Amino acid sequence: MSNQKHVVFRADASSLIGGGHISRCLTLGNALSERNWRCTFICSEQSVLAFPALGEAEHSLVILPDENRLEPIIDLSFGQADLLVIDHYELGFEFEKDTRRWANSILVIEDMPTRKHECDFLLDQTLGRRFEEYLGFVPINTHLLLGPKYALLKSDFSVAREKLSKGQRQGEIRKILVSIGGSDPKDITSTALMAIDAAGLDVEVDVVLGGGSPNLSLVKALIAHLGAKYKLYIDTTKMSALMAAADLAIGACGVTSWERCSVSLPAIAVVIADNQRQIAQSLSDKGAIVYAGDWTELSVSLLAKLLVDLASSREIMKSMSLSAGEVCDGQGVNRLLRELTDL
Repeated sequence: MSNQKHVVFRADASSLIGGGHISRCLTLGNALSERNWRCTFICSEQSVLAFPALGEAEHSLVILPDENRLEPIIDLSFGQADLLVIDHYELGFEFEKDTRRWANSILVIEDMPTRKHECDFLLDQTLGRRFEEYLGFVPINTHLLLGPKYALLKSDFSVAREKLSKGQRQGEIRKILVSIGGSDPKDITSTALMAIDAAGLDVEVDVVLGGGSPNLSLVKALIAHLGAKYKLYIDTTKMSALMAAADLAIGACGVTSWERCSVSLPAIAVVIADNQRQIAQSLSDKGAIVYAGDWTELSVSLLAKLLVDLASSREIMKSMSLSAGEVCDGQGVNRLLRELTDL
């Protein structure tokens, strides 16, 4: 169709950086596709391997050899773009400036105000982010979209939020969700599972891990040893349902922070990357999580103690649930789409 708009996404995934960048871009891409946009994803070779859902999506793919993934994109076979979305920590001002020749508008997805950008829109879903923090980092006319109200979550999270019954989050811990990211190269998952066992809680445990995780076999063996109450989900597409069914999560402070909050799920959270520290501190100050510190400080005994403490206080659990639900309502994609209506 001649009036069909075209969006191009530049993002990567790997066992080291995880799949968060691709995940939120794919969520936005799917939403735009439903509105008759044509979507093209430009990514490294390993991105499709690290994030299988990208290869399964019905979008165009331009695969860059890993050694050239940071070079300016010269092959314009994918065509002019009405919108270019860049979600990449290693691509900044120079790359964005270079793409102006084929992108009519640029949306940058960022997590920390530390780099200069050349863009029309900048989305930073970090809780507590302030406009003045981006002064000097973006052009004066850049439209800043800040805070978890713009978190790019799949629509099933807002649906799950609506389906939660009022009495569902009453502070009792019967089911725990362990999700430390798709790859979890530091194997925090195993630490969490051993801590749950050491805490002696009578709970069911759902464990989420990516099929490309280097520690998948270790986690499988540990779950087999721990017994039938522990269930492993590999490359699941049912995260919203798993979060809605859980009473407590053990996780990191990346993209899944906003997913957990959208369904009012309390969490014990650990920082596994520098860009997660402000998120962790803000969510802790809000009362939505118990902040367990940096992953290098995490131990089975520490985590087991935190679990026992939470299990003994329904009031704290209920308060965390209420606080989490106030952070994010799962409507971020719709809010962003309204901002892009004039493109």
